[in-house]
Amino acid sequence: MGIAKKITYYLKSNGQISGGTWASLINAIYGGRPIISKQKKSTNHKKSKKIFYNKEFKSWAVLFPVIDKYIVTQTGKNMNNYGNNFSFNEYILLKPLWAVIFLIMGLSCIGLFAKLNIFKKLLLSIKPSGSGPNKNQRNKHWFQAIFVGEGQDERIISKLSGGDPGYEETAKFISEMALCILNQFDQLNKKSGIRTPVECTGDLMISRLKNAGIQFE
Repeated sequence: MGIAKKITYYLKSNGQISGGTWASLINAIYGGRPIISKQKKSTNHKKSKKIFYNKEFKSWAVLFPVIDKYIVTQTGKNMNNYGNNFSFNEYILLKPLWAVIFLIMGLSCIGLFAKLNIFKKLLLSIKPSGSGPNKNQRNKHWFQAIFVGEGQDERIISKLSGGDPGYEETAKFISEMALCILNQFDQLNKKSGIRTPVECTGDLMISRLKNAGIQFE
């Protein structure tokens, strides 16, 4: 089965959701289809904690159910250096307990009301598609991703940080990925098929993102 390896990803950020992302969320809930399709649970790993207080980062950690986990898991299955006994979880970090309660209550209410057409239209009007923060607001936004990797006798912490996560830095990731494929095609790990970013580019994206202003520690 191999040595157990796990990566826990903690996200700290200050930003705003875009109108397009908000609309996608509301429409997905209204449509009744899961945003992320369920996958078979592995019997090798313990059940992930949903909420806990992280003493090391002095913050509450709330499980963040986004598609990142499934992309990383798929990469792990297709790359030998991850090993057969690999797990990944993603959490958002919130300092005050009231912020955790507000987040859970807010998401619960959205999940309930977005299923009803009358409330769906009201929710969509709160942040119309195409709306978002202006440049001055984006300049004050930031994010920091903390990766804690653990193996048999080793523990490593890496950090990745940058500016506005919802618009400017996301645009950098997408643009640099496209430029990497176009300009460094001969250096790609995989040149065909449907691939995750790491499967395709390997470490090539690290230097590209550094040059684009993303900080690695």
